[in-house]
Amino acid sequence: MEAINTETLQNLGLTNKPKATETGELGQAQFLKLMITQMQNQDPSKPMENGEFLSQIAQFGTVSGIQDLQNSLSTLSSALISNQALQASSLVGRSILVESNALSVTPGVDSKAMIDLTVSSPNVNVDILDSSNQVIKTIALGSNAKGLIDFKWDGKLDDGTSVPAGIYTLQAKAQVSGETIAMGTLVSQKVESVTLGNGTQGLSLNTATNGSYTFGQIKQVR
Repeated sequence: MEAINTETLQNLGLTNKPKATETGELGQAQFLKLMITQMQNQDPSKPMENGEFLSQIAQFGTVSGIQDLQNSLSTLSSALISNQALQASSLVGRSILVESNALSVTPGVDSKAMIDLTVSSPNVNVDILDSSNQVIKTIALGSNAKGLIDFKWDGKLDDGTSVPAGIYTLQAKAQVSGETIAMGTLVSQKVESVTLGNGTQGLSLNTATNGSYTFGQIKQVR
């Protein structure tokens, strides 16, 4: 086979190029040079079949395509994270509704929360417990249909005295077919900051009283 001259190699972009960084990966220029060398040194009595030649090109194209796809996915992932971070930052200073039984109480300010009533009930109550898990207040909400029930507490006991500021525990109960069933509660929290996760951990919204929450835990933005 006739040797390929320097001009041909230059046209192919295989000469006068800086050496590739040794990463253990086969680049496009190296692949073409390898193919040309293989053709130059093959046995004339056993030339490379067209199918074999095309198969090698197809394999290289597949590897190159996978690398391009990985780069595209990496770019898309970075864009999604940036977009999510931007959305999260817009929530700083706003209130979010999350599932929690911890109610933050400030004297002179109504503490608002909700009960997630999964079935209709003729009698719904919510107990408020102190740090010793003692019931200090029971709020009667009467009969309610299935759904979210708003309620608030002014921080006062039945005798009119106000409780100290702090975190109190909610326990919601509903009578259903003669039985008392526990119900979930939701509280409103003010977002103070956003934490960027790493690896498999996503973004989290940090509140003043009840810790951090992910986007999936937010039921409502207020």
